[in-house]
Amino acid sequence: MPINFLLRSAREQRNIVYSFISYLKIAPVKLQIKVITKRADMNRHIETVRREMAQETNESCRMQQEDYLKLLKKLGSREAIARRFFLIMEHEPLPGEKKDREEADAISSLQTAARTAANYLRQCGNSVVQHENEDEAAAEMLYTFLCRRESTDIPFLQRISHITSNYIKAGCSIDEISVGDFFAPSQLDFTHGSYVYVDGIYLRRNWGGEYENVAILVAIAVNEDGFREILGAAEGMKEDKTSWVSFFQWLRGRGLNGVKLIVGDKCLGMLEAVGEVFPDAKYQRCVVHFYRNVFSVVPKSKVKIVAKMLKAIHAQESKKASREKAKAVVAELKAMKLKEAAKKVEDGIEETLTYCDFPSEHWTRIRTNNVIERLNREIRRRTRVVGTFPDGNSALMLVCARLRHVAGTQWSCKKYMNMKHLEAVMDDASVAG
Repeated sequence: MPINFLLRSAREQRNIVYSFISYLKIAPVKLQIKVITKRADMNRHIETVRREMAQETNESCRMQQEDYLKLLKKLGSREAIARRFFLIMEHEPLPGEKKDREEADAISSLQTAARTAANYLRQCGNSVVQHENEDEAAAEMLYTFLCRRESTDIPFLQRISHITSNYIKAGCSIDEISVGDFFAPSQLDFTHGSYVYVDGIYLRRNWGGEYENVAILVAIAVNEDGFREILGAAEGMKEDKTSWVSFFQWLRGRGLNGVKLIVGDKCLGMLEAVGEVFPDAKYQRCVVHFYRNVFSVVPKSKVKIVAKMLKAIHAQESKKASREKAKAVVAELKAMKLKEAAKKVEDGIEETLTYCDFPSEHWTRIRTNNVIERLNREIRRRTRVVGTFPDGNSALMLVCARLRHVAGTQWSCKKYMNMKHLEAVMDDASVAG
């Protein structure tokens, strides 16, 4: 169980940090920290408060309870989050270890590592949960890991009862139930939402005694429930067509499908890669990056004026109106003797208007890849300290670590958009077709 570090005294904070450092020095090399974040269930506590209100006779106390109830409802809808922390360790057999003793040695080694971790975590002020039935606890953990959405609505005990009753109805014996049935997903759905955002981050690495840039490609999506989730990250060397094709194929190979829109900057070869790997998906060029590209050929004294002109294009209520406004802006830029800027707008404006083909309620969310900028800032903040990485793999590992950190916060628990609007548009399109 976690502790509130900020509520501890300065001395206690130092002791906690030193205890954790001491553990990391002796911790297994292959150690993972898994965090399961869920929206906290406040209903039980809310019902308790309501019962107390019904029995309260003092009017002033009732008013205070009503205010407290409003606060609980507000927290429950926005900020109430429950987290569970797990340490995952992997046994590494020693050289020359006998195979007939391999399983017993692995169990003994992992048990020792678990006891050591528990002792040090207690020194840090944490409470370590001890399970009476380790097999049942392991099955419940796997159920939580593999069935994130289902486990939120259906507790593990209810899942066990459901599986057992299904076996009995089918005329099978309870002894025939496989352990995996209790935690395996009821169905595999790899549709990660219709909107996918991609971006590349350049980091420095050492290659053969020389320093060069390496691109880490990152993809996130808005799933069918309207929540953001990280799809993956990979080393891309350069943001060229080959790198993007390889990255998209890797995501598709892991099960990514159902993509309707890919949002990103106009990197070299990205547009071709999207058409090759996801032919049914449309491409939206990030409006912010498009503006920056136009500003690169505009004098500083005229950037503000040009910015207002470009924003006016994407403030229109339809794609037709935006196109007409773009023509007017191009003509105005030419009149201002900004021919290069006019050409960039004329050549690239259509790629920035793809969002108009989707629900208007989503326009502000899908015409830029600002959703991924939060991740980029966190990554750059951490990687800036390192400077130059010894290789691309070490850079990728740090990036993935920060991505997992962000994903474990409210970033992934706060609803980003209402996907029912898209469903309605798709249904109307299918009817019209």
